[in-house]
Amino acid sequence: DLAMGKREYLEDLRVLTGKKTILLGNHDRRGPRTYFDLGFRVIKKGFTAPYKGWTILFVHNPAQVPRLYPKQIVCHGHIHEKNTEDPRYINFSVEQTDYKPVWLPDVLDAKIEELSK
Repeated sequence: DLAMGKREYLEDLRVLTGKKTILLGNHDRRGPRTYFDLGFRVIKKGFTAPYKGWTILFVHNPAQVPRLYPKQIVCHGHIHEKNTEDPRYINFSVEQTDYKPVWLPDVLDAKIEELSK
């Protein structure tokens, strides 16, 4: 839900440096070209990626994950200030990150350490 789709907020994101990727959410109603023009790599659907022997699922809505298997972590947004009870879920909504970008490897490393205890 990047800037809740409001154009004036989206323009502010143009100044962010580094690699920017958006996994489109339910409030990202502008066409993918809008986000691409702001410097974002646009992903329309959830995906998985391997990381240090774990499978990381990236989805917008955590309810999109019907079942988790061992050594899986879900990175999501959508529920904003709420959290799921399952510690294998990481809510990346800005309400959870103090409205600041976070370094994904740091967050994943900490979560893997927590889950490996």
